Amino acid sequence: MPWKYANTVIKPYQSWQQTHANNDVVLHSGDWYRWTDEEKIAAGLVFIEPNPKPKSFDRTIYSGYDEDGNLVVKEDLLTDVRNSILISLKEATSNLLNPTDWYYTRKMETGQDVPDDVVNYRTAVRNHLTSLESSWEAVTDDESFKSLYYAEDNFPNPEDYNL
Repeated sequence: MPWKYANTVIKPYQSWQQTHANNDVVLHSGDWYRWTDEEKIAAGLVFIEPNPKPKSFDRTIYSGYDEDGNLVVKEDLLTDVRNSILISLKEATSNLLNPTDWYYTRKMETGQDVPDDVVNYRTAVRNHLTSLESSWEAVTDDESFKSLYYAEDNFPNPEDYNL
């Protein structure tokens, strides 16, 4: 509980001087914090309401709060963050395709065909990436950015292709 005397914050265990109207000075020991609120007020201390702790926010989209307590959207939101997301999507796509890369190596080395389920799955993953990239490139304002950012990516599931 922050208490002040003459515009100075007085901390628990901190001694402080109280000056009366007749210039008498009283030195209070550091145990003043044990006083009742009425005793503190009588000694000239004023309780200051602490500022509320700001709510947490997504630092990918917001840079902080303005003076009215409203969230402020990052200035580089539509460029830097979008580019970072596109890179992440490409990495996710690569990670999804990697487990089936060996089918294509086998085809090159032995001529054995790649199973249709593998071809269909890989095509679906690449098509999904293309769709997401198009959606992100079409983003032109903060609201469309936020709605797409919080949407699920829903990449194809390998199990749906018997993999």
